[in-house]
Amino acid sequence: MNTPLEVEGNFAEFENEINNYQKNLGFNFEMNSSLKSMNIQLEKLNKNFEIVRSQRLPSLEGFATHTIQKQSETFSLGSIWPNSLAVGLQLHIPIFNKFSVSLKEKQTKVGIRQVEFQRDLLKENLSLTAQNSVNEMERAKIQLESDKEAVKQAKKGYEIAKVRYNTGVGTVLELNDTEVALTQSQLNLNQTLYDFLKAKNELEKVLGVENISK
Repeated sequence: MNTPLEVEGNFAEFENEINNYQKNLGFNFEMNSSLKSMNIQLEKLNKNFEIVRSQRLPSLEGFATHTIQKQSETFSLGSIWPNSLAVGLQLHIPIFNKFSVSLKEKQTKVGIRQVEFQRDLLKENLSLTAQNSVNEMERAKIQLESDKEAVKQAKKGYEIAKVRYNTGVGTVLELNDTEVALTQSQLNLNQTLYDFLKAKNELEKVLGVENISK
């Protein structure tokens, strides 16, 4: 709470960004973190399925064992150390695990289909969110011109009321009313700018990019 903050720039500078914004015709969600995480999860499940399916196949293993031993009533390293070497192959042919492997395969396939369904649902939600953000940005772009005109008219009304008050024709109440109207129109303009930036940030979050205007 005690840390001082310094604000850089002007909120009105984003007007140019709104005016230069061009509506996107398509969306690319490849950089979305949630979708990337789900793709990794799906890839992992597919690898697990391959591992489970490989248990149906025979396996051939090679082994080698070299043993050196020494037996003596006295601790002596000079005598001969008997040693032995064993080398061989082991062939495993799965015969009785067919049903267990089939069950594991079915379970893994169900998990894969679930993740695929969740991924498709996520894509639809991302597309809907992105479209809503674009629609909000388009609305703010149209609303901006109306708000700018309202601010312009409110400033003109305030200047007229101020002249009338200084010349004794107008009242202080009239001056206050026009000042309130000017402040409200400026707040509406800032609200439109805020709505555009909020929708833009939401769209960048969905697309997984830092700045869609670049």
